[in-house]
Amino acid sequence: MTRSVKRRWLKTTLSRAATAFARSNRLVNLFLLAISCIAAIEIPGCAGITSTSPSTGRSVVTIVLQPTQISLSLGQPQQFQATVTGTSNKSVTWFAGGVAGGTASAGTISPGGLYTAPNAMPSPSTVTVTALSNADSGAAASAVVSLTDGIVVAISPTSATVQPVPGNRSP
Repeated sequence: MTRSVKRRWLKTTLSRAATAFARSNRLVNLFLLAISCIAAIEIPGCAGITSTSPSTGRSVVTIVLQPTQISLSLGQPQQFQATVTGTSNKSVTWFAGGVAGGTASAGTISPGGLYTAPNAMPSPSTVTVTALSNADSGAAASAVVSLTDGIVVAISPTSATVQPVPGNRSP
């Protein structure tokens, strides 16, 4: 199983555990919690654990990205922060919509992590921002940006009463 598949599996398992806890099914809770704990130990970098690779003896590089989910209006900026552990090289390459530095249609992102939403709504209206470690190309973290057009429609007053004018009759 690849690292990304293991992480996706762990995320799904933890989500199911949270749902099970909410439903108070104790046997399922214990089982899912045990699986989650085992997975957290077995997946390098998971749950804040940094380990060494058995084959190389080097530290495993991990990235934590903040924020991980945000809603922005068109043209609005957002600063992202990537925290790299497991290496002395803390630099990352930023991607928006799968392209280093981004594009006009997906939005752009500076080398310092400042994302600027596009001026026109893309389809779909979500963009993935990714930080890729320059020390280890296998270490990456992503965030989802949901774009809104910023248009707000308000109707005022919210209700009205219409009274007939004396002397006027409707046909």
